[in-house]
Amino acid sequence: KKSELYTYDAIEMITQYLGLIVDEKLLKFVAARESGEEADLTEITDILLVMDRLLLSHPNRNLKDWLTFARKWGNSEEEQNYYESNARRLLTTWGGDPVNDYAGRVWSGLIRDYYVPRWHTYHADASADPKTNMRQWEENWVMASGVSNATPYADPVAVAIEMFKKHHPNPEKKTS
Repeated sequence: KKSELYTYDAIEMITQYLGLIVDEKLLKFVAARESGEEADLTEITDILLVMDRLLLSHPNRNLKDWLTFARKWGNSEEEQNYYESNARRLLTTWGGDPVNDYAGRVWSGLIRDYYVPRWHTYHADASADPKTNMRQWEENWVMASGVSNATPYADPVAVAIEMFKKHHPNPEKKTS
């Protein structure tokens, strides 16, 4: 349990598990919204932000590293911005409608800076054409630069176990 590989596996397994829970909750959220019921993204957002912080401790699931690598290819600020926007597009809007999110990733930084605000923005939009507004929001994100700061958990394995116990319907039951 002290191995880095164990930690990385625990992070990947719990983020996959929590992602499935988020998917179920988002389906219920959308159904409630479409039927005119009051719906709230707070619990969904909370889970997503835990996933994001857990992924800060994983060496391969980090938007900041991806963008830093992309920017290194540029010889000028203009080229660096170009490569960063391409790197952002590859992870998000590449493919366009109806295949938007074709290469979407579950990465730290991407969850907190893209997916969470996108859900909130889309569902707060009361305009007649939220899809067009969303595409403009996505394009603005692609053309932006940088990643917000966050702090990894001191003990990501303990958080992973805590989240499993919290969200598993019967964590005491042994599964085979």
